[in-house]
Amino acid sequence: MDELLKNLPQIDPLELLEDNNPREEDTVGELVSKLSYATMQMWNNQEILYKIRSMQPDTFSTMYGNNMPELHRIIKRACDLNIQRSRIVDAIDLKILQIRGEKY
Repeated sequence: MDELLKNLPQIDPLELLEDNNPREEDTVGELVSKLSYATMQMWNNQEILYKIRSMQPDTFSTMYGNNMPELHRIIKRACDLNIQRSRIVDAIDLKILQIRGEKY
């Protein structure tokens, strides 16, 4: 088992997953699963932003003053996850309308 785990690609659990983007052929269940995962990612990324929010200016400057790429990554990820999550919700709404036979 350890050998299998070693060969898996290392993925940052907070990074946006392209596979999580909604596809027309997704079922409602697949979309709900994607929504759950994106929501968990957003929650965890938001925790990082809340820590930044509560930092004193000198602490913030020490942590991110010379590390703008990392700060940019955190902020961009929050925005990207929010957009992805919104697209999944829209896809769920559309799928339900299709199931009900309503116009969209």
